[in-house]
Amino acid sequence: MLLKFKKILLASSAVLLFSLGAGVASAADTPIQAAVKANASTNLLTYQVTLKVGETYQLPYGRNYKYSKYQYASDGPYFSVSSSGLVTALKNPYFPSGEAIGSVGILQEGVRDIALVYIEITN
Repeated sequence: MLLKFKKILLASSAVLLFSLGAGVASAADTPIQAAVKANASTNLLTYQVTLKVGETYQLPYGRNYKYSKYQYASDGPYFSVSSSGLVTALKNPYFPSGEAIGSVGILQEGVRDIALVYIEITN
């Protein structure tokens, strides 16, 4: 009985090893697309968030993080940022789709820049 169990366990291990090897080989052929870009020279994380009017997004939060808001249009405000990093879309800027209306810089006070997050607002 014990010998039969060992044979079954060995056979299933071999099948699992083959299936994992096949999965790795096929995954190697798949192109990889980065969703987030990081600048290696400054370690600054950069990405874009798309919100609808009334939606919110929580930015990364950490000890001593500060948030600097930059709006690119003068007839705003189009979004707000709380002291805890909660971004709220206030109104639609009627910019072309895919264009950011502003950005938020995330800084760790006295240490370094953490990220730059571009904000896009749509209907």
